[in-house]
Amino acid sequence: MKLHRQILTLIKKDISLEYKSLESLAGMVLFLLATVYTCFLTFKKMPTAEVWNALFWIIIIFSGFNAISGSFKNETGGKHFYLYFLINPKALILAKIIYNSFLMLTLSIIGLAVFALFLGTNVLEDINFLSFFIGLVLTSLGLSGILTIISAIASQLDFKGGIIAVLGLPLLFPLILISQKYSAQALSGVSASGNMNFLLGLLTLNVAVITLSYVLFPYLWRQ
Repeated sequence: MKLHRQILTLIKKDISLEYKSLESLAGMVLFLLATVYTCFLTFKKMPTAEVWNALFWIIIIFSGFNAISGSFKNETGGKHFYLYFLINPKALILAKIIYNSFLMLTLSIIGLAVFALFLGTNVLEDINFLSFFIGLVLTSLGLSGILTIISAIASQLDFKGGIIAVLGLPLLFPLILISQKYSAQALSGVSASGNMNFLLGLLTLNVAVITLSYVLFPYLWRQ
């Protein structure tokens, strides 16, 4: 089977498994809503756009950890050996990144809508929404790529939660730093073209993460 067909088949498999266990998706959304509501009860009104920006990305990052850390839970044990002889590992990692990117972007959009509704009335007057949304898409893709490959590494080890935490935060730090600075500019009304340095930084990180995952995952899969 060609690579693109394997990717589509694997994405359909993940969607089917997610649909069969809707409580998992509901739990992710509930975690997101509960976190935003806790912030609302604490602040009522955001003092500055900088605080809004920082809290928003903290919520999105931890939502990403919650959503993607178990990406390979269905590819362990006997299923691993079954897939080992059946599919191209490059198709598997690309399918996981694509699926997790859509999942992460969905959670990010929900988070943005709820966060803006409860806590955005006094800090979003000057926002360049298109620029902010572009940053949201690229950051969601970057988060998905990094957390997916870390989840793949953790699936081969016994202390899964520990390795995800140990590797996750250091690897995510450059992405978080650039995303935070890019979105801060977007909140002040700067367009994507006027924020090109940080935009190129996000694009470069995404290309690097996906390329490294594509090249290195087959070696990890065969261990």
